[in-house]
Amino acid sequence: WVQSVTPTSVHLNAIFFVNSTTGFVAGNNGFILKSEDSGETWTIKESGSQHDLNSIYFTSDLKGYCVGAGTILKTIDGGESWIEQSCPVIEEWTDIYFMDEKSGCAVGLGPNSGAIIKTVDEGNTWFQVLDLQGYNHIAFRSVFFIDKNIGWAAGSSQYSMGTIVKTLDGGSTWTIMNPGMGGAINDIAFFNENVGYLVGPWGALGKSIDGGATWSQTNYHTDSQLNSIFLVGNNTAFAAGGNLFLKNNNAGTTINSVNVENGMGNFNILMFPNPVIDEMVVEVKDTRGPVTLQVFDLNGKIFYTISFEKKLRFDASHLRSGIYILALNISGINHSLKFIKL
Repeated sequence: WVQSVTPTSVHLNAIFFVNSTTGFVAGNNGFILKSEDSGETWTIKESGSQHDLNSIYFTSDLKGYCVGAGTILKTIDGGESWIEQSCPVIEEWTDIYFMDEKSGCAVGLGPNSGAIIKTVDEGNTWFQVLDLQGYNHIAFRSVFFIDKNIGWAAGSSQYSMGTIVKTLDGGSTWTIMNPGMGGAINDIAFFNENVGYLVGPWGALGKSIDGGATWSQTNYHTDSQLNSIFLVGNNTAFAAGGNLFLKNNNAGTTINSVNVENGMGNFNILMFPNPVIDEMVVEVKDTRGPVTLQVFDLNGKIFYTISFEKKLRFDASHLRSGIYILALNISGINHSLKFIKL
């Protein structure tokens, strides 16, 4: 993932890279950006929509989709132009996922409850496959598939209770599951048909080892919303939201554990400014003895290794624009925070 200076102050909601160089960002007021140099620079693309856009997904270099407040957009020319698609009327589409080039699902929330729609013709037509009218005002926020058949959608019901539905036939039919979790579910992802994770408010993180039938849960007692979960390879999971960043290097196992590296711990850690242009200040209060700091990117490349006591100013001016991890070892305990270099 790479984030750079963008030519807008509009709130940006979603990002998708087609390959290592070409990526897209979608945001409020129909805003779409495109990069063709790995995120170094971004250009504005006219979407023809004024709706807030929540999710973006490409099935090839040329074909892609955006969903948002009551709208689905499609491009067939690599994001240069976008066409609004005919779809069932709903208050807000929140996420979209394609199982292959032709078939995909979108999830969202309506005036009374959540809905899921499906396409089998590259988004030209959409039909509703799940309507949960009368099911306690369910609002879907995330949809994820591991192959063309098995997928999950997650969100919350009335009184912010977590809700999950699962499909085994490519989204044609869905079964309501009971995750047994209080609180909304903001995102869901699976390594395989058994092992998956979900995230939610107040640092909520859940893990399933039986395809979503049951979940173990932990909370990091923070005001931070965990908004996104991202899985890498067979074992590594990242979760992020607010000022909290979590990582698990053994996430793909079938052991029902949710141990992760926590972004804050019991220490008062100050890191500013964030985003940073040149100089960053890191201060650790309520600790004695040296603190070891490392800075690395999301590929694991280390740029700094420094020891200090209580307070450090370090030069970040030579770092390229993007997202970095600041790792601290304090009294033998590891902590990690993320920051953005502009």
